[in-house]
Amino acid sequence: MAKGKITCSFQLNEKDFLNFNYAVNRRPLRFMLLYGFILMALVIGFEAVKEKINVIPIMIGLFIIILSFGVTLFNMVRKSREGWAVNTAFHDPMTFAFDDKGFSCTTPKHSARVTWQKVTKVVWGKKIIVIMTGGTQAYLIPTRIENINEVKKVIWEYVSHKK
Repeated sequence: MAKGKITCSFQLNEKDFLNFNYAVNRRPLRFMLLYGFILMALVIGFEAVKEKINVIPIMIGLFIIILSFGVTLFNMVRKSREGWAVNTAFHDPMTFAFDDKGFSCTTPKHSARVTWQKVTKVVWGKKIIVIMTGGTQAYLIPTRIENINEVKKVIWEYVSHKK
C-alpha cells in the first residue's frame, strides 16, 4: 500500500441500505431462483418429450419456489426500509480513513477505530462493500464513491483474502 492514509467520504441513502441487505442475503435468493429454473426446465423437458411422467408435483414445487422467492424479496425490501428508518446512524455523512493498521469511521455523532484483526468478513456486492466486525456490527461503503478502486485494494490487501 502507498504511504499514508486513503480516505473516502460519502452519505448513505435508503437504496444503499437495500443493496446491503441484498449483498448479505443474495445466496438464498440465488438458490431459490436456480431451483425454480431447474424445476421449470424439468416441466418443459418432460412435456417436450411427452414422457409419461406426472409433472403436477414438479409444477407445484415450481409454484412454491416462485412464491417463496417473491415473499423473501418483498420481506427483504420491507425490512430494509424499516432498518433504514431505525438505524439513523447511517443517515449522517461518513468519512473512512484506511491505513496499514485498520480503518476509522467518523460521522458528526460518532467515531470508531477498527483494526484489521477485528474484521471477521467482507461481503463484496456490486453496489456496496460490507465490512463486518462480528455480531451485528457492519460498516457499509457504497461502490459509487470516486476512489473505490483504491479502497478495494486496501481492503483486499489486509483482510479479504485472509477471511
